[in-house]
Amino acid sequence: MPWIEIALPGVLLVAKFLLKLVVDRTATLPDFISAILALPVDIVFLSASLLAGHVFSSPKQP
Repeated sequence: MPWIEIALPGVLLVAKFLLKLVVDRTATLPDFISAILALPVDIVFLSASLLAGHVFSSPKQP
C-alpha cells in the first residue's frame, strides 16, 4: 500500500485545484490563471505537511 501515500495527497491537490475553479462560479480564463499561479503554493504546503507527518511518525533514534 505504499502507492496510497503518494496517490491520496495528489488526488486531494487536484480536487482542491478543481474546487477553486468551479465552486460558486463558472471557470473563466482569469480564474484558471489564478488557480495555476496558486498551485505551487499549495504544493509547498502539502509537501511541508507530509514532511512534518513523516518526521513525527518516524521512530526516535538514540
